[in-house]
Amino acid sequence: MKYLSSQDIKGRQRNISDIKPYKTTKEIVVSNIFTFFNAMNLALAFLVATTLRFENMLFLGVIAINTAIGIFQEVRSKNALEKLSLLGKSKYKVNRDGQTIEIDPEDIVLGEYLHLNLGDQVPVDAEVLEGNIEVDESLLTGESDSVFKTVGDQLMSGSNVVSGTCLVTATAVGPDSYINKLAKSSKEFKKYPSQLRDYMDKILKIVSILLVPVAILLYVRGFSLGRTYVEIVLGSSGALVGMIPEGLILLVSVSLAVATMKLAKKKVLVQELYCVETLARVDVLCFDKTGTITTGNMKVQEMDANVEEKLSSYLAYFDDENATSRALKTYLTCEKKWEVQEVGAFSSKNKYSFVQVKDGGTYFFGAYEFLGFTQPMDAYYEHLKQQGFRILTLAHSKDQITSPANMELLGHVVLSDEIKDNTKETFDYFESQGVEVKIISGDNHVAVYGVARKAGFKEEARAIDMTKVSEQDFERVVLEHEIFGRVTPEQKQKMVSILQNAGKTVAMSGDGVNDVLALKKADISFAMNGATSAAKSVSNIVFLTDDFAVFYDILMEGRRVINNIQKVASLF
Repeated sequence: MKYLSSQDIKGRQRNISDIKPYKTTKEIVVSNIFTFFNAMNLALAFLVATTLRFENMLFLGVIAINTAIGIFQEVRSKNALEKLSLLGKSKYKVNRDGQTIEIDPEDIVLGEYLHLNLGDQVPVDAEVLEGNIEVDESLLTGESDSVFKTVGDQLMSGSNVVSGTCLVTATAVGPDSYINKLAKSSKEFKKYPSQLRDYMDKILKIVSILLVPVAILLYVRGFSLGRTYVEIVLGSSGALVGMIPEGLILLVSVSLAVATMKLAKKKVLVQELYCVETLARVDVLCFDKTGTITTGNMKVQEMDANVEEKLSSYLAYFDDENATSRALKTYLTCEKKWEVQEVGAFSSKNKYSFVQVKDGGTYFFGAYEFLGFTQPMDAYYEHLKQQGFRILTLAHSKDQITSPANMELLGHVVLSDEIKDNTKETFDYFESQGVEVKIISGDNHVAVYGVARKAGFKEEARAIDMTKVSEQDFERVVLEHEIFGRVTPEQKQKMVSILQNAGKTVAMSGDGVNDVLALKKADISFAMNGATSAAKSVSNIVFLTDDFAVFYDILMEGRRVINNIQKVASLF
């Protein structure tokens, strides 16, 4: 067993990122106080203060209220996100000073000997030294299939262990790890678009230009009439304050704040006030399949009787805890009945697992096309596959082997990914409101299309495999299709850019590290419930619920607020 000593740890780089996931309270306060609107009012307040007539400075109340609303909303969102991050914090087992101890992820150092077990999220980039595991890299790559890792293989930070145990050594920590490099590339500050803010800024700039000559004229007039300094300042300030549309500014702030509070009651956390306005102007909404349309929970739909009998014993020899294994073990009563010689874990490369039974040959379980069968699958099961169901096959060979040969088909298992409630109604509402929906996923485009159909997405939708799209056709494909499979994180970001260049206001939802670049690029972004901290930190809106119908509530609330503001704004 390998250990680090206390002496070895000294001076080594720790797993601390220099990237702040959220604005600090100080940054929030400063950004809300030092605004052009506040500067104009404070300049006038300073002049009034020189007269010592402080009762005439009540107009500063508007500044105080407006600033307090902005600070309160942003600090509240920051604190909520910090609490969510702390709840998800885990301890990790490491070898130090001749013993195995548990430490926080921030205390892991470069070269650390780290134990990874079922359910752990890999905290650093690492190399496997002992054992083998299967990891889910869907949050990084978008691919839903697990990846088998053995001695000498590299692990990326941010992936999740779904089966097995192993000892690894940390090869990159802190800002040098994959997940932090990706987060850093998306962390540059971006001022999200807002027509309301732009209009008000334009009005304030025009007013500020007019204030100077008007102030000079008022001063000259007062002086010519023989008025005192106090009379001139108070009279001029009263006229100039009236030129600044303080009521409009306050109306917008209060309206947006009320909207964020209403959404908070529906478990929707809005990080920036003006995001509510952007919601009303969205005309393209990009969804990720897993975690957005589906819950990620698999369910057994049907199983051949012969398969049920064999699989009850087969699965008892595996400790996998991925969504598929949980669904099967919930459906079956697993019990070890065989005398087993060797067990082979599922590999995303081979797409199957196997169990060698003494004097009983070898059983294989996995994807039909990877089990050595040359004839097409039954038309019935092919039809189910096209509808978005997942088909797994159990087969048997009389030989003691580790790869399929001379296989006998025993039967199939049909699984479905659980669709979230209210998806059809929500899709129908978007269509009625002229909001175009695009579904983007790392999974096979045929399967994604099938799931989308089951969720109530339009039947005439066109699906495409993005690995087969050339650079020349990329823009045309993005604009003409609705469902995209095998999409890389870089492609997601590029797709958002193409839609924006076409004059669209783009919203993007996601839950993984692989969505971060696109979330940051979009005009407004949603982080799903259960999303990674990286996804939450760059998103404008964070869901604290799995209810798909909140997308309807968000769009409705945004449009209601904007309509009300536009009606009342004419008074100012």
